[in-house]
Amino acid sequence: MNRQYINFSLNACCICTTSKVVWFVHWGMPALFKYNFEREKIILVREIPNVSYGKAGSGFKTIIEINDKLFLIPCRADNIVVYDIKQDKFTEIELKSPAEVMFSKGFLINGKIYCIPYLYDWIVSVDIDTYDIEYLINWKSELNIIGDGLNIDAASIAKETIFCIIPMTNVLIKFNYISKKIELARINGLSNIISICCIDQKVYVYDNDSMEICILDSQLKNVEFKRKINVKNVDLHSVLNTYIVIDCIHESKQFYYDKNLNYVRESIHNCTEKKYMKSFYSVSCWSDYNAHNDLQCVLYEDDELQVFNKNASKSYNIRITENEAVCMRKELAKELSFYENPLMNLNDWIKQLI
Repeated sequence: MNRQYINFSLNACCICTTSKVVWFVHWGMPALFKYNFEREKIILVREIPNVSYGKAGSGFKTIIEINDKLFLIPCRADNIVVYDIKQDKFTEIELKSPAEVMFSKGFLINGKIYCIPYLYDWIVSVDIDTYDIEYLINWKSELNIIGDGLNIDAASIAKETIFCIIPMTNVLIKFNYISKKIELARINGLSNIISICCIDQKVYVYDNDSMEICILDSQLKNVEFKRKINVKNVDLHSVLNTYIVIDCIHESKQFYYDKNLNYVRESIHNCTEKKYMKSFYSVSCWSDYNAHNDLQCVLYEDDELQVFNKNASKSYNIRITENEAVCMRKELAKELSFYENPLMNLNDWIKQLI
């Protein structure tokens, strides 16, 4: 069958995968999508209510699927949003005194989602059954940190500790979710940590000044081992708890290393095609590892979805066809009607007024 595709990027701000579908929120508009593996079809599920972020992008930072519900952890949105898959219904969990940018990451642990701030004052937990919110720690106050623009970014988990960074410093934050204790660690010899990830009990960070990936010692004081990469502005991801991926933020390039930082391979994607609604921050969006289904995925801005398991990886092309675009115009008319674009031209906009 001959299909006509439109020049529209499906770049995501958060994504998760199950054995049957991939769920993600679009980067540039409040839209929840899913990709069905069996049908090999991309579906616009719903517009997310009470969220409008247009070009600002990144309404949500983490998406977690549990008990036939999706929990969307806000970044530029104000509140946690829950989507009931069976009832096809959204619910908001309100948060007090929202910040301009809320959270940098969410972790599901023993029936609660722990939300790690970006600019928000509080580390928060939400019960996945009752939706009860706990404001656990005012992190700036507890750590006696002064600075209006200071933020947390990039977080990872090892055992009972969530590790995160204060970017462009040598400072890590350690939050023990059992004891609810928080403390700082300063890494000798580093000056500009921009990303972090953990595999088993090892903590890996990337220093942007030296352009090195580093394994930290168990005391989180010194670098135990490092490897020169010679690229700036990257994200670190663990893949299947087996590999470290150094993902270039502004290039379609990834470097894969094993746990001991031995080189495995390099991956390059052709993302040069100009598309509407591309992310201005990153060319890819990675899910967390789904240990139950042994799956993990990444969605690139050229609309290639790559799904990993322990045995292999498989790629899917999930580009939007013109027929699917018709549904999107109806559902997302408000978000798309500010100016002409591949989904909404002047005639489409006029139709919304009739």
